[in-house]
Amino acid sequence: MGFNISNRPERPQGFAQTQPRLTLGQTRGGATERLARSGQAALGVGRTSAPVRTEIARSAFRPSEKQSEPVAVLPQAIRGEKSNGDGERVVNETISGQAKPDQPVLDRLQAAVENNDGEALFKLLDQQGEKQPDLIGDLLVQLALKGDEDGYSFVIDTLKERYVDIDTYIRFGEEGRVITPEGLKVLLDQLKETRPWIIDTLVTDSGKEVKNELQRLAKEQGDFQKVIVFDDGDHFRPILIEKKGDDLHVLVTDSLGDEMGRVTGMSANEVIKFMPGATVYTLDEKRQTDKNTCSVFALRDLVQLSRYQQQGDIFAYAADRVTSKNSEQDQIFSQLPPEMMKTTQSVTKLNAKYPEAKQALKKKGKEYLVPDSRSQAGERNVYVKKKHQKYEQLLIAAAVREGMKQKAGG
Repeated sequence: MGFNISNRPERPQGFAQTQPRLTLGQTRGGATERLARSGQAALGVGRTSAPVRTEIARSAFRPSEKQSEPVAVLPQAIRGEKSNGDGERVVNETISGQAKPDQPVLDRLQAAVENNDGEALFKLLDQQGEKQPDLIGDLLVQLALKGDEDGYSFVIDTLKERYVDIDTYIRFGEEGRVITPEGLKVLLDQLKETRPWIIDTLVTDSGKEVKNELQRLAKEQGDFQKVIVFDDGDHFRPILIEKKGDDLHVLVTDSLGDEMGRVTGMSANEVIKFMPGATVYTLDEKRQTDKNTCSVFALRDLVQLSRYQQQGDIFAYAADRVTSKNSEQDQIFSQLPPEMMKTTQSVTKLNAKYPEAKQALKKKGKEYLVPDSRSQAGERNVYVKKKHQKYEQLLIAAAVREGMKQKAGG
């Protein structure tokens, strides 16, 4: 069957199409142009260039030897996180740490949110001066912990009217808030500061750039590892490429899997055309059921794949789980290691097929399985959702800090 985009079936129900899908050899403008075309960009003036934005955002983070997830200098609530000992980080149920939030101010901010009063929200924030990023972070964390999704969205939508760099890092559209390639680069840069073993990664929304990179890698003489995270306009997927000796392998871990007949934007045949002799393994299992977290799946996959490759061989793992072959070079496999399959959002599927992955969710010092009477399984897996919220908070803190610097003439 392959995963060619010709004769591609309709997208899964509920997954919004925002842009025509790119194939290799095509290219387009960056995140700002895409937002402008969709009519979603807010206040598209005063935006710095992409390289400068990335460097600015990177400066908003503080490295720590014990962290495996990005941790910002701001907000205080993010500093209240702690390691659970297995390379993950968890957010405390209550904000803790030496830097305590200003609860009276937070209460007034929450009142403004409850009243949908953006003017009052900005007035209160302006009175706090340099504490704004702290308070914004604490506010978002508290709203998330309360489960106030409307209030959480209101704060972000209100902030992006003033801090225009927010929509450089986060795409706003019918499918919900999606972290952009620029945002993913910021998060990845911080991860690399504390986890130098992360495989060299190209994050791009240009099919032409992917094509050129595949052709370049095909000519490499020595051994190498490379990850490409490709955003074709409405969906991210990570592609791991490795050469050892004469063996060239490619692994595609699309969070939408192969259940809908290859909904990925790049075919195995296209990869093989640019990398003759490569064996391509594609995951057939769908893990994502929501509309807007594919970038989180991609980021987490590339980190977990990098970790796995330090001590194991993910290609041998995939080869042992091949369920079908379109050719010897185009093979379909059924599952990833439990630490990667635990992101599966369907608890029914976790119960039926991946009990080890479900068990892994319970080892993190925090319960990621929450009761849900609307679910067939009676509970929801909110692991990816919480990761998405945390990444949003980090990127918003960076954008707010930069906006304040620009306003002050810095």
